[in-house]
Amino acid sequence: MPKESRKIWDHSNLLEGISVKEIPLTQGKVTLVDDEDFDYLNQFKWYARKSKKTFYAFRGVNINKKVIGFSLHRSIMNPPVNMEIDHINGNGLDNQKENMRIVTSRQNAQNRHIKKSSHYVGVSWDTKSKKWFARIRVRGISRYLGSFKNEIDAAAMYRVTCAVLFPQSP
Repeated sequence: MPKESRKIWDHSNLLEGISVKEIPLTQGKVTLVDDEDFDYLNQFKWYARKSKKTFYAFRGVNINKKVIGFSLHRSIMNPPVNMEIDHINGNGLDNQKENMRIVTSRQNAQNRHIKKSSHYVGVSWDTKSKKWFARIRVRGISRYLGSFKNEIDAAAMYRVTCAVLFPQSP
């Protein structure tokens, strides 16, 4: 029996006409999924699992008396075994299809950052100018994408640049 419907988180101030739903996880966390994926995914119990500095949504499945962990992002994107899922904005709990792309391990490593002043990948705060900067690293070279008055605009620039540089395969 499916669980009751969860609260809808409205992104309309960022992306016109798009709303997503939250699925509760353990540790007081929630994961965001597209409306079209919600009913299927919400029938399972998901838990929050931390990997390095990022949380991801997982569920356990009993196979031959052994519990195997399956990630929610791989369940949605269904990539080949040798490929990975990149969460473009760096939030492993944001499992909207527009925030995920199927990539090689090398491509995924390009999107990793060690120290951040922002919640978004590719965005940092410049204390001198008091603005948010967007940057992307491609083939070891850091590229300046612009400075912005707010963090969301800088994140949007980074996200658009990723979509242009690393388009998803059909």
